[in-house]
Amino acid sequence: MRVEEWSAAQQRWLPHKPAASGPIQVELTMLDPHLRTNFKTDKEGTFVADVTAPDVYGVFKFVVDYKSRGYSFIHLEEQVPIRPFRHDEYERFITAAYPYYASILSTMAAFFIFGFAILYTK
Repeated sequence: MRVEEWSAAQQRWLPHKPAASGPIQVELTMLDPHLRTNFKTDKEGTFVADVTAPDVYGVFKFVVDYKSRGYSFIHLEEQVPIRPFRHDEYERFITAAYPYYASILSTMAAFFIFGFAILYTK
């Protein structure tokens, strides 16, 4: 998001610097705010926020509602559909699941060793 303000002294648009009323925030809402975070800004006046969406199906809204004394208020809303990954859209092997993979392999090895011991010992 880019926010600029008109400078009458310089006769051009300048990047907006948030006032003492607080930083510009973005909310991710469905019925109530699920997530609220501050924008980070660079020297060119571009505001950026990293938002991690919740693992819930639904139609969410990104809401920016900024009010500062002496300026016009900013109210932006954008609807976005959010859905979790399907079972075939995840990575092939998840690193957090390595203990489960090891337990499956050890169970398979124990089953074959037990079967071999039962079939070929007298």
